[in-house]
Amino acid sequence: MTTTPALNDDLVQSARNQLALIHSLTNDTTEANWADKRLYVMQTCVRLSDDLAALEAQSKEIEALRAALEDGDNVHLNMLRGTIAKPSVEQIVHIYPEIAGWRDALRRLVNPAPGVRALPAWVYGIVNAALKEGA
Repeated sequence: MTTTPALNDDLVQSARNQLALIHSLTNDTTEANWADKRLYVMQTCVRLSDDLAALEAQSKEIEALRAALEDGDNVHLNMLRGTIAKPSVEQIVHIYPEIAGWRDALRRLVNPAPGVRALPAWVYGIVNAALKEGA
């Protein structure tokens, strides 16, 4: 995957607003309330630093999740645990089109041509259930 991690839009917008305000305050050359302005700028810098740390932590978490999702074994284990969804048979066939023929072969087993020996009931149940899941 090559998408850029989605950062918290509220934090980003807040940082932009605070930087714009700092810029306007520092461009004001009047001496009135300069101590208050300086204190506000310092407090804002602290808030921006905290926001940046939160964004960096969020970005690291996103990267860790991305790495976990790129590991096929990890994805498989989490499907087995039920922590992430399992793909349907149709979705698997979409990912691996070379197995589409297998599905058709299973359909022929479930609905054999005249004169072809039918499957044992227990095999028929398993094959039919798999086909219904991917209908």
